[in-house]
Amino acid sequence: VPVFIFHLDESYDWWFPRENKYLVGLLRKIGFVPLLFTGRFGIPFFIPKPKQLHLVCGKAIDVALMPSTATSQEELQVSVNKYHALFCQEMLKLYDRHKMEAGYDNRKLLVV
Repeated sequence: VPVFIFHLDESYDWWFPRENKYLVGLLRKIGFVPLLFTGRFGIPFFIPKPKQLHLVCGKAIDVALMPSTATSQEELQVSVNKYHALFCQEMLKLYDRHKMEAGYDNRKLLVV
């Protein structure tokens, strides 16, 4: 079932160490940049900021049951790709259908 929650991105702020050029250089060398998420009262991770969320649910996607004995790895991958593409397509439709009422009319959903 495709589900999207509008305004969830406003529940937390995030910070990463971009001010210290030496620390940024070190983090690039190790290939990892820690992000610190803060919510209500600046508390990290746990308590989100109070925001009115807008949750929308799409229709269920019927998935055919595949017998495990008769399915090759290639057939399974084709089936997974098919239903993943269908899910992404339904998510985009759901987002486009409800973005105006949630105030997201100037934003575009990007599925990566």
